[in-house]
Amino acid sequence: MPSASGAAVVAVDAEAAWAFVRRYEGWADLLPGYQRHRVCSPRVSRWTVRGDVGMFSRVVDAEVEIVEETPGVRFAIRGVSESFGGEGTFAVAPIDSRRSRLVLTLRLQAGGPMAPLIDALLKTRLPGMLEAFTPALARRIEQQSSLPCS
Repeated sequence: MPSASGAAVVAVDAEAAWAFVRRYEGWADLLPGYQRHRVCSPRVSRWTVRGDVGMFSRVVDAEVEIVEETPGVRFAIRGVSESFGGEGTFAVAPIDSRRSRLVLTLRLQAGGPMAPLIDALLKTRLPGMLEAFTPALARRIEQQSSLPCS
């Protein structure tokens, strides 16, 4: 199963970082290939993402279910429009009173007759996607926390 992780230090405390991460609308557009999402229930959301993996480019729908929530989250992913599945974690840990560390891990596995080829491509593409996403998320959290309250 192709897997990857991305990490970033954010200049806000862990509580503020986690409060921001829990609200998808604040960062969903940073996800590579993001098209749209909708919250179906407190634990389930539906995401539409354009996946560009090598010579394959598809818009796919996925259902994301929160399996466990702590100062972080463990989630499961199930393809709705394509055959794939996976799981991941999104953790926020304090470094000190003013900084915290974001760590996102993701494991995906393609299904169907092209699965071996798609999985091989995901192994090379997924790390770069997460390595770009997590610092962008950290910047967004810092920008939002520096805005004055209105």
